[in-house]
Amino acid sequence: MALGTAQAALHAHAHQHHQHQPYNADQREALLTGSNGSNGGASPRLMVSSVRRPRSLKDRCLDGAERGMDFFVKLIGPLLTIVCLCLVALVTRAYFVEVLPLLSARVCHNASDDTLRRYFERQEFHAATVRGREGILDSRSGRFIAADPRYADSVERLLSHHGALLSSVWTDTSPCGETVTVTAFGLFLLGNLLFHYFATMRLGPGRPPERLGAEVEEHLAAHDPEVRREEGQRVRYCKACRRIKPMRTHHCRACGQCSMKMDHHCPWVNTCVGWRNHRHFLSFLLYLWLGCSFFLLSSVDSAMPVLLGSHAGGDIWLLMAAVVSVAAFCAGALFLAWCGFLLLTNQTTIEFYGNHLASPPGHNPYRFSWTRNIKQVFGEHGWILLAIPSLAPPPGDGIIFPLNAGRGLPLPMLINERTA
Repeated sequence: MALGTAQAALHAHAHQHHQHQPYNADQREALLTGSNGSNGGASPRLMVSSVRRPRSLKDRCLDGAERGMDFFVKLIGPLLTIVCLCLVALVTRAYFVEVLPLLSARVCHNASDDTLRRYFERQEFHAATVRGREGILDSRSGRFIAADPRYADSVERLLSHHGALLSSVWTDTSPCGETVTVTAFGLFLLGNLLFHYFATMRLGPGRPPERLGAEVEEHLAAHDPEVRREEGQRVRYCKACRRIKPMRTHHCRACGQCSMKMDHHCPWVNTCVGWRNHRHFLSFLLYLWLGCSFFLLSSVDSAMPVLLGSHAGGDIWLLMAAVVSVAAFCAGALFLAWCGFLLLTNQTTIEFYGNHLASPPGHNPYRFSWTRNIKQVFGEHGWILLAIPSLAPPPGDGIIFPLNAGRGLPLPMLINERTA
């Protein structure tokens, strides 16, 4: 994710120098209509200046660095998606194999003695050693209950039906319903995390249509804040995709196509984050952070002895899962805070860096109130879509976005909020 943010910053920097270079009317006519007409036959709505600016050494260096980063991102993208899924599987395995048994024992500590006694009386336990850990073994089901190594008489006390000293219950059955509730909540977080992860990859940012209506083109020519009218440019056009760029649309070299409302290219999902999958990407970050928090809180008693070196044998997976969860928790918190800031201010990563790198610094024409900014991404019923997995399309069409008339824009770029 950090790589995608850096790529977006580099894209914005390069965008300030050479992204919107105009080209002559013959090229535009051939590209837009497929004809070989002359300047006189070109559409006056799309006519741009034929003046070209010579590219400086700095521009060429920026272009080369951007191409190199795009190639690297495209190369490692599929690998990072596999790594991400493997890490999720690692943490999930550690919870069910290492954490859940101890969680069951900790919850059962608050259960009544009669409940525990009825549970243990249905088993046939005897002292045993499994994986170098002492405990008691149920000869009927083969379930093993490890003793707490902090107590010398823990095995005897286990055999006496004292469940308070249980360290790890290797069973899928617990006399306590609280464990089922906690695990169900964890599965809810896991399910939403995987759903929004795959939805982000599957939906993508959205690609602009090949042709726009005449009214839409006129609207973009009059109101798109990124059009360089002082250079004679009427609309933004992508030579690689051979189509007009709507508002907030940029070309991604890693994806090889234009992305609507492009925020950045994320190698962890192997696609761009944009208009169509923005909600799913934010939801993925949120559930990633909540899932890591859930695992760390529920595995305190399991992971701390491993981190302190008091347990040995078979706990390497728990140690790896704990390290991964701590790293993902910290990284997820940082990126969630950053993406939350962009959401509340209604700007993309490219727009943020583009405005701050501009001379003089630009303004954000898309910013409204926090509530309206959130609704532009999540819709009117955003909280429901955040809790319940849904593939509902995002608000709007991804082509035209409302502009705030009070953000200090030149008059030709303004659009009344009520008519947007």
